[in-house]
Amino acid sequence: MITREKFMAHFLIVRLATHKNIDDLCKNMDFVLKQAIDDSNRIFNLIYTNSMEYTTQVQKAIVAEATALKAFLHKDEAANLDIETFDPTLPHGCVYGQAFGECHSVRAGHALKKCAVPYSTKINEFVEPETDAHFESRKKFVVGHDDVYSILEFAAFNDDTFRHKVIPFLKGEKDILEF
Repeated sequence: MITREKFMAHFLIVRLATHKNIDDLCKNMDFVLKQAIDDSNRIFNLIYTNSMEYTTQVQKAIVAEATALKAFLHKDEAANLDIETFDPTLPHGCVYGQAFGECHSVRAGHALKKCAVPYSTKINEFVEPETDAHFESRKKFVVGHDDVYSILEFAAFNDDTFRHKVIPFLKGEKDILEF
């Protein structure tokens, strides 16, 4: 497995090599390096394992989204959630898809806008929406598009055990979402 130091060195090289403006880079080197180091540490913590590492920051974000979603769900929508048929790769099998029939539905879009914050532009690897230069619109959720994913969706896709934590919480079978 790659070490944190190797990952950070590679990340810094890529970040510096792809910086848009060399003059800006030179003037703001301290800020750019600090930001790159912070980003590399955060990204390493979040995705460089086969299952997610639940740092305190990640846990708080997941709990916030799950709590807001739990309050948003109608009883019949919560009843649609099923651990056995859960499949985060399908529009009708993921958390929002099971609850609302499909994750691209208008109701799912409203839930995402109200309960979640855009987290990653890819579901299987972390790509922060603010750093995705090709799709400026990915900083928000757009109904009917899967250009950006919430932290809850990301965790559900990247951690096979997550469904056993979040679905009982969303259904009201557990009062606390534990990690």
